[in-house]
Amino acid sequence: VFRAFGSATTIFGKQKHDRFLFFVLRGELQLHLRDKDGHEMLLALLGPGDCCGEGPLFGDLFRRMSATATTGCYLFHVPLADLQEALVDLPELNAALNRIHQRRMLESTLTRIPLLSSLLPVERFALANMLRHSSFSRGSLIIRQGDHANSLYLIERGQVSVEQDGRTVATLADGDFFGEIALLSGHPHRASVRAITPTDMLALPAADFHALLYEQPNLEANLRMVVEQRNRRRVLLERDDGS
Repeated sequence: VFRAFGSATTIFGKQKHDRFLFFVLRGELQLHLRDKDGHEMLLALLGPGDCCGEGPLFGDLFRRMSATATTGCYLFHVPLADLQEALVDLPELNAALNRIHQRRMLESTLTRIPLLSSLLPVERFALANMLRHSSFSRGSLIIRQGDHANSLYLIERGQVSVEQDGRTVATLADGDFFGEIALLSGHPHRASVRAITPTDMLALPAADFHALLYEQPNLEANLRMVVEQRNRRRVLLERDDGS
């Protein structure tokens, strides 16, 4: 079906369970997503030749996006139920849509991290190319207290515990990050981090981390604020244990 949308029209929303794949034929639209703190963030700008709405094809029903036309748009949309049947005989199209989906999920993970809220979509796109994906089973040790830092870790999915001297001092989940204190200070890790659930991680190597901070001084300022907050919580926890 071919459809036309006027400027500023919502094409689909986070609460609507749309079942269409949209191809942009003419015009531009924006994809939005809420970050971990509930702020609406710009995920991507789409133009002719781009598509969106592919998530349900690959089981992604938990990260709802919204799409809004920024100009008058002509879109071609295909019911997902019909497309899913056709993809059995179209392996190349299925693979191409899956690559788009995986890339969009990676970018949506970065969008949902408040620390990265100052980055533009094109900058998050560049950052995504630097990240290394890894998975950890329940109970696996991700970093060990006393080891030297080699990456900043971003939690894509799952939960981890932060353990200092054998004691749990914090629990982190989707959209959180860790490893920044050792990277900024140049000292060994002050705590271990262990997966509580099966966990998917994105790691930013140390060299890329420092290059990013050099290019994005606002990001470094935000990061140091987080470090200060975490240090204050650690001091309060130590005082509580001491009493």
